[in-house]
Amino acid sequence: MRHSGQFGNRPGAEQFGAVAVIFAILLNAVAFLLFVLDPDIRNDRKLLSALWITLCVRCSIGLTHSNLFRILPSMYDDLTFYRRAAGEVTVAQGEEFEPYLIFLQQLFGVMGHAQYLGVMFSVLAYVASVWIFLQIVRLLEFGSHRVGLVLLFGLHLSCAIHSSMVLRESFQILTFLGILWSFLLIQKSWNPAAVLLLLLSLAGFTQLHTSFSAVGALLLGWGLFISIGSRGRGAAVPLILGCLALPFVVPVIARKMEQNRYYKAAAEGTLGDYAATYRANVTGAGARSEYGVTIDPSSPGKLVVTLPLVVLQYMFAPFPWQIRGPLDVYAFAEACLRFALLWFAWKAYLEASPTVRRRFVLIAGSMAIVELVWSTGTTNWGTGSRHHLVALPGYILLGGSGLLQLRLDPAARALEQRRQRRLQRQTAAAAQNQLPSGAAASC
Repeated sequence: MRHSGQFGNRPGAEQFGAVAVIFAILLNAVAFLLFVLDPDIRNDRKLLSALWITLCVRCSIGLTHSNLFRILPSMYDDLTFYRRAAGEVTVAQGEEFEPYLIFLQQLFGVMGHAQYLGVMFSVLAYVASVWIFLQIVRLLEFGSHRVGLVLLFGLHLSCAIHSSMVLRESFQILTFLGILWSFLLIQKSWNPAAVLLLLLSLAGFTQLHTSFSAVGALLLGWGLFISIGSRGRGAAVPLILGCLALPFVVPVIARKMEQNRYYKAAAEGTLGDYAATYRANVTGAGARSEYGVTIDPSSPGKLVVTLPLVVLQYMFAPFPWQIRGPLDVYAFAEACLRFALLWFAWKAYLEASPTVRRRFVLIAGSMAIVELVWSTGTTNWGTGSRHHLVALPGYILLGGSGLLQLRLDPAARALEQRRQRRLQRQTAAAAQNQLPSGAAASC
């Protein structure tokens, strides 16, 4: 592989092979047509329009970012993936076995070099993700709000931008949703297809980040415990099936764990030291948006005190007093949205049926695992904005319905209050008219 100079502001897609361009255009058309294949989507014009709108946004962002100008000039991760896969820069030692990079290398080797071609595969991953998202919406009995939920998911700015680039985020979201859906299907009734989906999703998920092998193992244990344990006596068949499936998925996870520093530290009992050292090294880079808190593993007491602070900062920073620029304002808006979605998720849980409550618990616990592991290694809210994307569909699934029911228009809210008062007066008058004449006189 050949070297190149420093990354400039121009996109790294100057080499457009004719085959790659044609194939990218075909994939663009296929992405739009895939939604029509589902009769449930095809027969709902509002839903189909919402899906196409989110798809147009992603295709436009990807085309602009890869060929016209960089939407995020300060971020070069997508350009790094592209140039390494295209052979324009040398792959660092230890990264030559990165699964996503290998996929891009094979793709560009066959079809030619075009950054937009890599973008379209990220967009196709979004198409699959939003379809699974809709299946989970149905299981949570939020079908009446599915158009709004799709728009919340598809038009979330950070999600739309990062899933329209040559990055792993789209595939991370896809595999995480696949894991959630498979567990929900197993919880509902044992299904060999659901077990197969779980194996494929877990295998893919653990290949997309060094920490995901540990996350995958935790998700597997949590999901099997909740989805099977909640079924009581009916758990025998899926439990046996799950045990039979473990020999196939465990080697995949174990192979990643052998090379995983995060898992090695956990196995050696030095996970706290590893997380603290990692955070200190990254923080030393001088990021403008640093959280300013670190994990102190020197004693169990200090670990118990500092870990919640780290998680709190990861979830809701920047706070108002930490805002110093436009990007901080956006990160603050995202944190407010997460808080609102968590609040409405709690309200929806209280109002849900016992069956749906169990599904809420499964999704919420899975999100907590992902966010907890991310929080131990994330040192600033710029990176945190990307890391939150994996669990973003979970936030929207659980709390989006309640958020969509808000009446934000003061005039509409005042009109509703007047209508309620008028209805109360009419009800009281009708009750008064139904009283016996003697009772009315005594009153």
